[in-house]
Amino acid sequence: MFSLLHNLPFLKKACLATIAAILLSIVLLITNQFIEHFPDKTQSYSVEEKIYGGDFLAFYIGGKLFSTHRDKLYDLEFQREYRAELLGDEKKHLSGELPFVYPPLVAYICSLFAEIPYRTAYLIWMLLGMVLSFSSLLFLASELEVKMPYQLLLFPLLAFGYVPYYLNTLLGGQLSWLGICVLSTVTVALLRNKFFIAGLLLSLGYYKPPLFLFASLYLALRSPLRFLLGAATGGVVLSILSLYAVGVSGLVSYLEVISHYTYGQPLIDSIELPPAAGMGIYALLTTYLSSLGIHQILLVALYLAGLALVSKQRDKQTTPLELAFVLTCTVALSVQCIKYDLALLLVPFLLLYRSLNLISLLSRTVLLGCIVVFYFEFLGRKIQLAGSIINISSLLFLALLLTLFTALMNQTTNRTDTIE
Repeated sequence: MFSLLHNLPFLKKACLATIAAILLSIVLLITNQFIEHFPDKTQSYSVEEKIYGGDFLAFYIGGKLFSTHRDKLYDLEFQREYRAELLGDEKKHLSGELPFVYPPLVAYICSLFAEIPYRTAYLIWMLLGMVLSFSSLLFLASELEVKMPYQLLLFPLLAFGYVPYYLNTLLGGQLSWLGICVLSTVTVALLRNKFFIAGLLLSLGYYKPPLFLFASLYLALRSPLRFLLGAATGGVVLSILSLYAVGVSGLVSYLEVISHYTYGQPLIDSIELPPAAGMGIYALLTTYLSSLGIHQILLVALYLAGLALVSKQRDKQTTPLELAFVLTCTVALSVQCIKYDLALLLVPFLLLYRSLNLISLLSRTVLLGCIVVFYFEFLGRKIQLAGSIINISSLLFLALLLTLFTALMNQTTNRTDTIE
């Protein structure tokens, strides 16, 4: 490796040095987080008048309830009371509601963390998420034959420099790192034609089903029967374990809660998930068209338009460009896409990197432009447009998907990016 570095042109050496310096700065920032907020003797829930660990508190509460009040796990009023009692005087630092609305098996996993003091549990959660998600991305990069050393050294910067991943997911105590693991491993399995394993892995999207709905439908239509068998096997096992964990009444309560956890639907006391919190296309449709009652019809139409691509690809081997389109769609068209869910886009971004040299210059330019702007989308959150509050990511998704769809349609038969 060092001999390769020695033979690089001066400009590339300078770029690598700059990247290394930025990476070192990021490592130092992470280290500072551990030193500054390392679990103290008090194990308090807040620091500097903010709840420590961000959204991790919701998972911690879910774990506590699973262990002590399992029958009220999805009683949101009881969650609120229990949270207030647990926080005591520190509840004044809450910036809003943090309901636990994840499946029973997620609650079970969280119950293991809930046995640990809060701050220690958060740091372990963050470290686990960082190691597993980044390892899965490296696994995918290896499958895509990302070259050493120049591109691979750039890769950590692209991951940790992405705000939805580094700040909103890891430091924010969220679970989207699991989604990155799922999409990365499913992609590798598909590229290797391991369809049963791909279906089995995709069933782990159980942790947030709406986020994986489009990918599940598309791949079920596109892939051999083995994929469906794998997905069905995983789904049955997860369902049985969920029933065992909380019983029929608990599972029904969970389904009732998530059916209301969409934009504009009240959860408790007129508290709802506002469309302004949505990062995908459905949030855009809800913002401007919900009063006309056609936003759901348009969402179905977008699903059908994306799924229509199956007929064009059925007799071809799965390619990185096609998977980039599918995985972008599954995030963009989800009825629950919040800022931390954008972290899952690191997987299609990596697939696009592998495919850029196989599409037209115009498509390549637009795609690169969209990706670059996605790295700064946090600056365009909750902007006002035509009298409503939206997020710029919703508009970026439209441009990204349209360009990807066009690129796939325009691919000639003698140019393919199939991984041999």
